[in-house]
Amino acid sequence: MNRGTAAVAAAGGAAALWAQSFLGCRLAGIVALPLALGAAALVVLAEQRRLELAAAEGAPGPAPANASLSLPYRLPQIVFGALATAGLARMFFAPPLQVPFARVAGFRGFAALSAIFLSAYVCLHLRGSFRKARFGLLLATFAAMALAATMSPLEVVFAVAAALLFRSLAGTTGELGALAVLFVLPSGMVPLAVVLLFFAVLRRLRLLPVIAAAAGAGFCAAAALGIPTACASPALGIGLLAAAAASAAPQEP
Repeated sequence: MNRGTAAVAAAGGAAALWAQSFLGCRLAGIVALPLALGAAALVVLAEQRRLELAAAEGAPGPAPANASLSLPYRLPQIVFGALATAGLARMFFAPPLQVPFARVAGFRGFAALSAIFLSAYVCLHLRGSFRKARFGLLLATFAAMALAATMSPLEVVFAVAAALLFRSLAGTTGELGALAVLFVLPSGMVPLAVVLLFFAVLRRLRLLPVIAAAAGAGFCAAAALGIPTACASPALGIGLLAAAAASAAPQEP
């Protein structure tokens, strides 16, 4: 039992909440709840197993710096990348109703540009400078799209801050988790940024995925019950489970 399985479960829960606009608030919460609880339980089991092995054989040495991630740790990146791509496609073909007609062409242009920058995550041999720049460029295009969709400047600032906190939590996985949240222009970015600041302080805590997944499970339960606050703040739920998945996986620069 390893943390990779927990990361996959948390990413699946985030995907279920991401689909709230298709499934409805209650159904999305019902689908995501067992995945969030499963992710928390799997991290606890993985840590218990790690401690048992450490007591029996000694603590394992650190993984090589250039070691590649195994498939269970790659799957959350794939899920978040797919969600970000789907969000961009949705905004390109069906821009939010809040976007004034005069800005639709520009909005679609930024969505297309974002898709080009997002595709850089599947290019494994990029120069280090562009690998660092791609996330910043995507945040810039997000900000332009959010302002065009009449999102308040304060929400945009908090959304960008949340994305940077995601990056500090888990490197590439955190970046893709942030993009999965941002590119549906959801509400609830302000509380998400506050929660992620708390998580960033605890980022070295090995049980942080349990805390994030448990908080995500609480959000899912509230959504399943149809509580208006949860249904009106999808970014918070998606972000909690994305943070659980990202912090359960090894950090990759």
